[in-house]
Amino acid sequence: MLPGIDIDPNVIVSINDAAILGSAYKVMLQKLLDTVPNITAADSTIGGFSNGAHATAALLAGKDDFILNHFTSFCLFEGGMALWLDPSALQQPALKHSRLIVLFGDHDDNPGLLVLCPRDSWNISGPV
Repeated sequence: MLPGIDIDPNVIVSINDAAILGSAYKVMLQKLLDTVPNITAADSTIGGFSNGAHATAALLAGKDDFILNHFTSFCLFEGGMALWLDPSALQQPALKHSRLIVLFGDHDDNPGLLVLCPRDSWNISGPV
């Protein structure tokens, strides 16, 4: 369990799922890239809500080559467990010029969220 959070991290998408997620995302996204020829990494964003955010964070924390080579912007909305548990994953060189936005609803009945992922721990190396 995580402090202030009433969930079991073993049942949420995590870095342990990065390899299988990476292979599935690669197949799906490669088909998109093959179909739409003018997609560039510099203009591409990937992200998700809830489990989609957990999946995106797992791919980032797992240093998925396909994702890191094809996306430079990332959006996590109400999720991102792999990065909550290891915010140092944001310091990897492949993310140096990336952009990241993390969105959480703010409410007083879950103060543990701010303890779990303090704002100063979510800092990508380099310009944001």
